[in-house]
Amino acid sequence: EILREAGNNSENAYDALEILLDCGFAHEALYICEKLLQTTPKQKSLLEVKAECLIELQRISEAVEIYNSLLDDDPYSTFYWEQLGHVYYMVKRYGKALECFEYESTINDEIEYAKMMQAYCYYHLRDYKKAKEIFGWFSERYPGSVMPQFYIALSHCHEGDRERAKEIFNGI
Repeated sequence: EILREAGNNSENAYDALEILLDCGFAHEALYICEKLLQTTPKQKSLLEVKAECLIELQRISEAVEIYNSLLDDDPYSTFYWEQLGHVYYMVKRYGKALECFEYESTINDEIEYAKMMQAYCYYHLRDYKKAKEIFGWFSERYPGSVMPQFYIALSHCHEGDRERAKEIFNGI
């Protein structure tokens, strides 16, 4: 009903498609998205939903293509860099994910989430020194947070410093 009444109001269509997607109707949302994109092929909000549908349906390369085209039009969009980073992280392409989160941080260094994702990427890339550095920054900034300390301990463990890892785990 919302889609029928949306007419040319892309915000209403976007909201309705997001609801469909959130309720598990990715195929249906993608079908509607593609129909709407036939009349307005450059509508960013519809392209965003289409990318989300494709991710949900595990059609990763198509979603990456959409985010790259959106970034061609808006290279300073932290949202698109973050979304692209998530896609790469999800498929364990940590180097590409790291690159995206670094771009996001370069655009706006106050986005802590991008910094945290960089730490996770470094950890998965086995660059434990860099991972510990960033997780350490979070641990100092948020002393009550267990997760950064946990990954610092894991990093020490992977580096062979089991005593230091045990100290941190006991502290947690």
